[in-house]
Amino acid sequence: MQEDRINQGNIIEINLMDIIWSVLRCWRNMLAAMVIAGVLLAGYGAFKEYRHLTDKAFVKEQQEAYESDLETYALKKKQLEKKLENLEEDLARQEFYEKNAVMLLFDQYDVYIRTASYYINSGYEIVPELYYQNPNYTSVITNSYKAAVDRIDLDAVIATDENPELTTRNPISGSKKMLYTSVDAGNGVLNITIYGDTQERVDQIYAAVQKVIKEQESLLNKVIGEHTISILSEESYSDIDIDFGSLQRSFDDKSESITLGLEETKKALEELKAPINETPTKKSVVKAGIKFGIVGVAAGLLLLGGFFLLKILLQDKVNAVEDIRRRYFAPVLGTYLDGKRKMTKLDVFLTKKLGFAAAKSTEEQVQFIVSNIRFYLKEQNKILLVGNCESDLMDAIKEQLVPLLPKIEIEVGGNVNENALAVDALSQDAAVICVECWTKTPHKEIRHEMKAIADSGNVNLGYIVAG
Repeated sequence: MQEDRINQGNIIEINLMDIIWSVLRCWRNMLAAMVIAGVLLAGYGAFKEYRHLTDKAFVKEQQEAYESDLETYALKKKQLEKKLENLEEDLARQEFYEKNAVMLLFDQYDVYIRTASYYINSGYEIVPELYYQNPNYTSVITNSYKAAVDRIDLDAVIATDENPELTTRNPISGSKKMLYTSVDAGNGVLNITIYGDTQERVDQIYAAVQKVIKEQESLLNKVIGEHTISILSEESYSDIDIDFGSLQRSFDDKSESITLGLEETKKALEELKAPINETPTKKSVVKAGIKFGIVGVAAGLLLLGGFFLLKILLQDKVNAVEDIRRRYFAPVLGTYLDGKRKMTKLDVFLTKKLGFAAAKSTEEQVQFIVSNIRFYLKEQNKILLVGNCESDLMDAIKEQLVPLLPKIEIEVGGNVNENALAVDALSQDAAVICVECWTKTPHKEIRHEMKAIADSGNVNLGYIVAG
C-alpha cells in the first residue's frame, strides 16, 4: 500500500485552482509591485506629454494635423450620408415597384399580345405642275397619330380603386415596354403592339389607344386637312417572351445590390470615427499619467503574478493540503498553524481555500489532529514524528499532543532525509506521522521520506501540514 503511495507521488498533478489561490496568497507583494510600476509609468507618461506641451513647434504641427484630419472626416461623412440618402431613395423606389409594377407580374411563358396596323389616307395626288403648291402631309399626319398614342398615360388607364398606384412603367432601365408604336410614313401606316399580363389589361389599353386615335382624327381634320384612318390588320394572341423574365431577374439583382450597398454604407458610416485631437494640453498631461499608470499597474500585476506562478510550478512544494491527498492517497490528520502569523481577513480566506483551518485556534487544530490520530491508530501505542520541518516545530506539536494522548508514547524522530538519528528511530516499531512544512517542503523530499518509512516496515499513519 505504501509502495503504491510512493509511485503515485511520482506523478505530478497540477490543480489549477490551488495554483491560483497560492499565487493570490502573495497579494502583498503583487500590490506593492502594482503600486511601484503604476507610479513609475504614470510619472514617465506625464513627463513625456509635458515635454510635448512645452514644444511649440510640436503643438502647432499636431493642431494642423488635427484640423486637416477633421476636414477630411467631415467630407467623408458628408459623402457617405449623401450616398446613404440616395440608396434609401433607390430602395424605396424598388419597394414601390415590387408592390405596384405590372411589368413584374408577367409570366414570361404566357404573355398576352395585341397588334394593330392603321392605314392613313390624306387623298394626296401628285400634280407635277403644282409641286410646290401641293405638299404631301401624309407623313406628318401619321407621326401625329404616333405621338398622340405615345403620350397616353398608361398608369391612369389601368389604375383601379383597389390599387390606385398600379404602374406600367419599366422598373429597370431598358427598352421593354407595354405599348410600342412605329410608322411607315411613306405608305401612311401606323403599327401598334400592346403587351399585357392578362387579356383584360391588353383590351383595356387598346380601348384607350382607339379613343386617342379617334380624338386625334377629329383634331387633325381641323388643323391639317381631311383624311381617313382605317384598320389594315388586327390580331390578339398569347406567346412566350423571355425578355420579361430577364427584366424581373434584373430587378431582383438590382434590389439585392441596393440592399447590400445600403448595409455597407451604414457600416462604413458607423465605423467612421472622428479624429482625436492629440494636441498636448494640461489635461492631456494628466490623462497620459493616468493611462500609463493603469498600464503600469497591469504590468506589475502580470509580471509579479507570472513570477510567483512560475516559482510555484518549478519548486513543486506543498502549497495546498489537497496536494498530499491527491498525490499520495494518504490521510491528512490536520493542519497546524502556530498562531504567530499575522493574518488579515483576506489571508484567512485564501488560506482556507488551500485547506488550512486558519480561523481556528491552535487548541482547536490540535484537537482535530488528535481525533484523527485516534481514528487511524488502532492498537498501536507508539507514535514517531518525522518530517521535513525544523525539530523545534515538531517538538512544539509533540508538546500539544502529549496531554491529549496520555496512553500513547510520542517521540520526535526528525528529518529522515538529513538526520541519521531520525533514520535510526525508524527501526522502532511505531506508527509514523509525517510533519511537512507548508510552502517549504518539496514533494521529492516527501517521496524519499515515504520510501524510507516503507523500507522500515512501519505504517505511515498520515500527515500533518504545518506552517
